[in-house]
Amino acid sequence: MMPTVLSSVRSLLNNDATLIEYLGINRVFLGWLTESMQIPCITISENNETSNQRPCYLIFKHRDNSPLVQIDLWVDRKGDGFPCTIEDVETIVSRVDALLFGTGVTNTRSWRRVSSSGPTEADNLFHKALRYEFAYSVSD
Repeated sequence: MMPTVLSSVRSLLNNDATLIEYLGINRVFLGWLTESMQIPCITISENNETSNQRPCYLIFKHRDNSPLVQIDLWVDRKGDGFPCTIEDVETIVSRVDALLFGTGVTNTRSWRRVSSSGPTEADNLFHKALRYEFAYSVSD
């Protein structure tokens, strides 16, 4: 996937006033959860990607890519105040859906959630994994 796409997703989530209210400032990260990250947070990682050539590819060199992005939400279930419950997790998920299904990620289209897990409980955390598929075009 083009690095600019993941960066655009991260910027969209990091700059949303509602998510800032829910999570705090700059709580959306690329990659996997590490001990140095503050909880609550969101991590974003590329999961998989397919690419299809458009008709007349040999002449115009256009193709459509369909990546799968995983967005993980991490919440301290022993925390004080919002967010610390399963209901709070679902409130945050609804906001992430609203942002991604809108027109916020530049040069992408057709966002849809293809799967979700949990939320599961581990190490005093609620963890919910969301997978989204979308499309964007590239020229070779």
